[in-house]
Amino acid sequence: MKSSNLLRWSPEVRELLGDDVVRTLRRKTAIYTCVKCDKNGRASRERTHVIVVCSPGRPNFVQFAHARCAPSQIVRLPAGAVRDVADIDFSEEVVTSQILLPTSEGYLPGLIIDRPSGFRLMYDSGDVEDMWTQLLLRVGWDLVLNIGQPCPQVATTTVELSPDGAGRVVFDDPDKPGVDPLVLADRLPVLEPEWLRAAATTGWVLIFAGTIGSETDESVTEQELAAAVSQGHVVGALVPITVR
Repeated sequence: MKSSNLLRWSPEVRELLGDDVVRTLRRKTAIYTCVKCDKNGRASRERTHVIVVCSPGRPNFVQFAHARCAPSQIVRLPAGAVRDVADIDFSEEVVTSQILLPTSEGYLPGLIIDRPSGFRLMYDSGDVEDMWTQLLLRVGWDLVLNIGQPCPQVATTTVELSPDGAGRVVFDDPDKPGVDPLVLADRLPVLEPEWLRAAATTGWVLIFAGTIGSETDESVTEQELAAAVSQGHVVGALVPITVR
């Protein structure tokens, strides 16, 4: 993954962020969702402005915008004005790919879910975290350090399949138990017969999810996944299948 060298910030934003956070953002920001127009942006290819949202008692939110859409600035909000993590729409701008993983007993179906980073949390320590992957970690997913590592089985996330092969991925809201689940991916690609057979046999799907930075809007390559894993941008889990 290329280092981002087209990020721009106002003097006030740079002073607030500090040099360590600036270096982290340059290294880790690739594809994002513009806070103004909601379209994808590529910080390695087009001028991108950094926006920081501050609210008392909350970590600062680091957001991104196309340079043509909004200036770099600090937005100061009153206490309680910043929405909870769980209120984010997780189904926007998602690229989902299907894979088949060989095992000693046959094949395990898998999904790769790529969603551009909408915004990040910046703590007083200078640490910067992607809110999307942090929420998945909270519901039992593991950070992926190696594509071949075992991933935990989680009961908090489900792949819902219909008889015609359509489906979606949902997960429990950790802050609002008992309410409708949050949508991680609102639709799946057209699933191959081999994938569906493996799903029917195993009853589980291995999912890799994160800010991967696919070059197309249709699929994620193994090279893109490996690069995102090396950057610490991917979480994984073994997820049960239900038929709806």
